[in-house]
Amino acid sequence: ESSAKRRESCRLREAFPSDADNMAHHLQPGTIARLQNQDPEMRQSTFYAQVIHVKKLGSASGPTPTDRYRLSISDGRNCTNAMLATQINNLISMEGPGGLRKNCIVQVKEHICNNMQGKQVVILLNLEVITELHDQIGDPQPLPGAGPGPG
Repeated sequence: ESSAKRRESCRLREAFPSDADNMAHHLQPGTIARLQNQDPEMRQSTFYAQVIHVKKLGSASGPTPTDRYRLSISDGRNCTNAMLATQINNLISMEGPGGLRKNCIVQVKEHICNNMQGKQVVILLNLEVITELHDQIGDPQPLPGAGPGPG
């Protein structure tokens, strides 16, 4: 009886894989390296990434101070720092589906790469949150020269 239950449990797991298994196929290992190396094909490309860390930084100065957010994004193999453009800060405070949270999968629709203090930083200009996950995919490592990893 117990072996029949185990077989059924295995069949159910295969039929309905975990969210991480489901979404891992969206990530393309090598995407972060291509961003860091400023691959010309990446300039106009959309890509998927997992947000593995979100940190609120000090507000930008000016007449209407705006919060800034640094994220670490991953392709499942590597990670890099990214800054969220202030015009899409609302994704951070959005409740429920569509909100930008740790471990969510995003489709980056528009980005630029800037050199800040000798490090490549991806500026996320437009993105869509695809799904929220509870687990990190893979064990992403920072690339040399990409700055510190999550934290």
